[in-house]
Amino acid sequence: LGRYAVPLLDMLVEQPLVTVKYATERLGATPTTTGRLLDRLTALGVVEEITGRKRNRWYSYASFLALFDSDRLLTQPAPEETDA
Repeated sequence: LGRYAVPLLDMLVEQPLVTVKYATERLGATPTTTGRLLDRLTALGVVEEITGRKRNRWYSYASFLALFDSDRLLTQPAPEETDA
């Protein structure tokens, strides 16, 4: 995925909703490089493109955000304790 993949993933933990412009400014990459990387991560299912547009797209690190979904947490069964 290239040299910007790990910095981008680190950034997504801090800011899970990004645009190509925002990511480009934070990474110091070109808009083309950043856009292609986000498209690759979308194809891999790591992020989701949430606008459906060709320009001014927003990307969501949805799997990370789902960890903090209170409705989901409330419906998860509590782990059973075992006497070991």
